Amino acid sequence: MEGYDENFEFKIFGEEYLKFRHFLIQNNFTFMKVLIREGWINQEGKRGEPRIQFQTLQYLQDVLPQFAKKLIIAMDIKELHSELIHRLNDLFQSNKGDNLVTFEVVEREIIKIEAKPIDTLTNTSIDIDNNTEEMEFSEENEIEIPEDIKTVTVNKITMPSRKLKIKISHELLSGLEKLQLNFKLN
Repeated sequence: MEGYDENFEFKIFGEEYLKFRHFLIQNNFTFMKVLIREGWINQEGKRGEPRIQFQTLQYLQDVLPQFAKKLIIAMDIKELHSELIHRLNDLFQSNKGDNLVTFEVVEREIIKIEAKPIDTLTNTSIDIDNNTEEMEFSEENEIEIPEDIKTVTVNKITMPSRKLKIKISHELLSGLEKLQLNFKLN
């Protein structure tokens, strides 16, 4: 098995293999629920490697409706406009279901910390990790601290919808991506 950042080799035998073999296809996205058990004790009394007991294997696309319970949509108040609300409403109407929706509306403020030039330095000592280093600067050298831009959340409102219930599906999530909305599932 390979993930995005690691791979793992395992063995599956007997009834488990017969039960789940159709999920074990190369280049297939699979969800596995396993139980790790202690290894068998050999004749010398030493315990072997842990063993894996496969409980559930499913195609990854089939897992979404089963495990996704709530959709959280995060929006910046400056990007909130009537056209977006209408398009979002149309998307929700075409994906009615039993899952909860929560809206997080944030107001952000951009803060700029301006660059300030430092006076020209000449023959200055700098203490770095208890090692004093002599640095020479000519009168033409100026050190400038670069401008820094930070985004700070000023207000955040979390609003769980009491009436709106949706069906979390691939189509809904694709629609949210097309609207360029940030969302999370839990």
